[in-house]
Amino acid sequence: MSRWLRRLNAALRFTLELMGLAAIGYWGVHMGDSWTGWLSGISLPLLFAIAWGMFGSPRAPFPLPQNGRLMLEALIFGLPGALLLGMMPVMAIIYLAGVVLNRVLIVYWKQENLIHI
Repeated sequence: MSRWLRRLNAALRFTLELMGLAAIGYWGVHMGDSWTGWLSGISLPLLFAIAWGMFGSPRAPFPLPQNGRLMLEALIFGLPGALLLGMMPVMAIIYLAGVVLNRVLIVYWKQENLIHI
């Protein structure tokens, strides 16, 4: 049972990453006018995905030290929730609750291999 829940937590982590990118894109599209909205809606999630892939993902080619990694994680997972608070507060709270639950379970189950610290 515990192994199944740990795998579910890893799947939650990946789902939160995708939800965060979608939230950043949604925010970017709605904050710009016509083509600038579309440009920011495409480029901002792409920049976040590149930063996460290069420095924060479990297989990052340039992993950050622990303090830098935690700051990047707070930015990558916290900023989408903060951006959504003004537009969809219920969705933002659900997302942020999932982020906190996931992080607590990573620490509790010692799943540092999910976060490459």
